[in-house]
Amino acid sequence: MTATDDCGSATVMFKEERTDGSCSGTYILTRTWIATDECGNSTQHVQIISFEDTTAPFFAELLPADIRVSCDAIPSAAVLTATDDCGSATVMFKEERTDGSCSGNYTLTRTWTATDDCSNSTQHIQIITVQDTTAPFFAELLPADITVSCDSIPSAAVLTATDDCGSATVMFKEERTDGSCSGNYILTRTWTATDECGNSTQHVQIISVEDTTAPVFAESLPADITVSCDSVPSAAVLTATDDCGLATVMFKEERTDGSCSGNYILTRTWTATDDCSNSTQHIQIITVQDTTAPFFAELLPADITVSCDAIHQQLY
Repeated sequence: MTATDDCGSATVMFKEERTDGSCSGTYILTRTWIATDECGNSTQHVQIISFEDTTAPFFAELLPADIRVSCDAIPSAAVLTATDDCGSATVMFKEERTDGSCSGNYTLTRTWTATDDCSNSTQHIQIITVQDTTAPFFAELLPADITVSCDSIPSAAVLTATDDCGSATVMFKEERTDGSCSGNYILTRTWTATDECGNSTQHVQIISVEDTTAPVFAESLPADITVSCDSVPSAAVLTATDDCGLATVMFKEERTDGSCSGNYILTRTWTATDDCSNSTQHIQIITVQDTTAPFFAELLPADITVSCDAIHQQLY
């Protein structure tokens, strides 16, 4: 500023004083101009500038948007900073969880609050909707499909499961589908792992049971023998057992004639058969030989001494 004077010239002096307020962005500037002429007459003008920080700070980084994620994909909280036109600003972070219908469903509310020295603030809120859409997975090696005989069926495996968002339970079920005979069938074993939010994983094992093993005789088996015709033994009564069910025994005897009526062969066959037509056979060969001489049916005449004329009488 400049000044004029009716009687001569004048000079202008300027002075500025700052009076701090309650915070760095609030203060008063007092500006004073003094115009003085050559005779010491002066005029003063005072300007009061009141500064008030009413502008909130603003975040310096790109702000995180609302998202929907699974429990194993929750991002770390962003580190935000803020700037302020009138000074510095600090950022406070807060996270709140609101539980949903199960342990893996919930909402995270993340709040960043930027505040300057004069308590002006800006807030950003991010809503993270967490949803458990991932099924649990089995912890053990899963049993494969197999084909076995009825006496080699393995016990059902005990499976457990883990889940990224909580715990999981495993239910087991076994169903039998009968085949063409008692020893042929299919076992369908099903394990179902379910987490707390109803997501599930299933494993199915098919066990094809086949009866390919023949039954076995329960008694000592009769051996091949050679006998005379009057010593032929009665046929043994044999029974049989089977690992997969019942077995029946059929008996058959065949005679093969030899060189005379007292020489012949008896072929005795026992056949044990189970429900699935597996069979075991035992054959006994009885060789019958006539090695015994015949004998007279009447009282045999004894040796005697007679005269020649009595021979005929004695003989006839």
